[in-house]
Amino acid sequence: MKVLIAPNSFKGFLSSPAAARIMRKALEEAAPGNRYEMFPLADGGDGFVDTLTHHFNYNTHRLCCRDISGKVQGVPYAVDGDRVYLEMAAVSGYGLLRPEERRVERLSTYELGLLAQKLYMAGKNRLCIGLGGSASNDCGLGMLAAMGCRFLDSRGKDLFPGRPIREVLEDTVTIDRQALRYPGLRIELYCDVDNLLIGSAGAVRVYGPQKGIAPTDLPLWDKACARFLRVLAHSAGKAVADKPGFGAAGGIGAGLHYLLDAELRMGVDLFLEQPAFKDKVNQADLVVTGEGKLDRSSFYHKATGALYRTVRRMGKQVVFLVGVADALPDEDVRVFAHPVAHPTYATVARSLRRAALDLGGTL
Repeated sequence: MKVLIAPNSFKGFLSSPAAARIMRKALEEAAPGNRYEMFPLADGGDGFVDTLTHHFNYNTHRLCCRDISGKVQGVPYAVDGDRVYLEMAAVSGYGLLRPEERRVERLSTYELGLLAQKLYMAGKNRLCIGLGGSASNDCGLGMLAAMGCRFLDSRGKDLFPGRPIREVLEDTVTIDRQALRYPGLRIELYCDVDNLLIGSAGAVRVYGPQKGIAPTDLPLWDKACARFLRVLAHSAGKAVADKPGFGAAGGIGAGLHYLLDAELRMGVDLFLEQPAFKDKVNQADLVVTGEGKLDRSSFYHKATGALYRTVRRMGKQVVFLVGVADALPDEDVRVFAHPVAHPTYATVARSLRRAALDLGGTL
């Protein structure tokens, strides 16, 4: 039997190449008679740069920058010709914060804006940003503020920084873009999900609870984002439109699309559209994928959900190895899950190994 191993990252603990190696070693131990190949995935979230480098051997560098927790660190980025690939999670990610620091009212994408500005000033004017694993729900206003925008209320008073994020979204009447001048800058956003910004399947309703938005506050945040979307469109002189991918990473795509003409793409498609991936699927008898938690958001074009649909269309079976499974797309899905009470690198690695051993015992 030929088995293709193609996991996503296990957020904050294992990169997808590391997860693939653990899965392969355990499967070879449990079912040594099979042939195993690895094709780790990413969708724009945690591990985006690491996985790109694994597949395409891009040159990698680090740039010293302050992250969302206030710490100064070397943020990794990869270079391919005139393109610079970076990931939002490395500088504005949820995993960088302690539980007591995860207060969505006070968190923004400001640090990502500082990083983008530094790269631009260093001559990097084509930025390819992986979206996912974000801590904020600010529609990109923090990044835009770092790059020169001012968000003004009806009296012309600056709202950011200083006011809680939801109030800025609610009360912004005018966006001053005079200092938002970056000649030649091109931004490509690689989204980890294809949600809209607003509504029952939007950024707030689906991902807000993960970021600490109380159930009773979800309608207020959703309304604030809808209002801010109209202000963005008016500022850009464009029609108001909610688009797939605007719901990724707390709505950052909406702000950057309207005010910096950012293009939105699906991050996992960088990998699934590679001829090598399709060749490996065609040659495989079984495809094994995995991530930390399998839930309904996994099937909004995140890596594992997108892989599942792609592989099933190609007539092959898929097995998930996960920590927790909350939702399944249909009754035929095979899942091996080993929950982790106190996740660390070591406990998540052990959990994944146990799930792979369980699968190996059936092959």
